[in-house]
Amino acid sequence: MAKKLVLLFLAGGLGSLVRYGVSSAFQRLEGLDFPMGSLVVNLLGCFLAGFLWSYFERVYVPSHLRTMWMVGFLGAMTTFSTLMLETANMLRTSEEAAAILNLVLHNGLGLLSIWGGIALAKALLA
Repeated sequence: MAKKLVLLFLAGGLGSLVRYGVSSAFQRLEGLDFPMGSLVVNLLGCFLAGFLWSYFERVYVPSHLRTMWMVGFLGAMTTFSTLMLETANMLRTSEEAAAILNLVLHNGLGLLSIWGGIALAKALLA
């Protein structure tokens, strides 16, 4: 149990650093009045979740390592609360169209990213 907790801690730290780096890089894109950083981080997380899920179904990986990647790394890297906060702020400032677009992009492209990750893992492991 202690080993699993240490791995969760380390993977969570790494995931949060990846989230910060990727999100910061995309938020600096000038001329965009849209939270691209959160979108990119969440889509990357969805893709990786799909890939790892499919990979773990085909290749034996001990449960503590599956937990480390799926819960620790991806849990820290992706961000539902930020998505909701950004969307609520758009609604608060009367940017209804942007709020709807934000939700549609995260959910629609997120699902496509999951499927893309699954497809890539299947192709690589075939």
